[in-house]
Amino acid sequence: IFLFTDQTENIILSGLWRLNITFTLSLDLPTAQLNVESKWTKVFSTESVVMKCEIQPSSTDWRYKWYRNGQEVPDPTNGNKYSISRTNKEHSGEYTCQGVHSIRTVATGGSNVIQLTVDGKYSKHYLGLTCWEGVLLLNKQ
Repeated sequence: IFLFTDQTENIILSGLWRLNITFTLSLDLPTAQLNVESKWTKVFSTESVVMKCEIQPSSTDWRYKWYRNGQEVPDPTNGNKYSISRTNKEHSGEYTCQGVHSIRTVATGGSNVIQLTVDGKYSKHYLGLTCWEGVLLLNKQ
């Protein structure tokens, strides 16, 4: 910038002007929330468990990845629900989910952790009662 004065002592600005404007755009990544639909995180072997991954903002273009103890597990349905129809001890662990957008290059961070604990075999014991001529018999079945 050059400064000049004229005969009346007015300042005249002359020169090149350059203006740099920087915009910073900060967007939050979509978030994934993992919930247990079957209500229990401690289950017995052979029970079923259903987990649901919900992403905000929602979209039909999300594809889901499922993790147990940090390792990706296969999801045959490729949907937002992960089902285990007959649990066993190997299903125990920390589960998380992640959404990957199928059109845009956007993925969520990892979801919250669900700790699933599968206890040993679930066994049912019934007690049979039989009354015979005034004698009560107890039978474990």
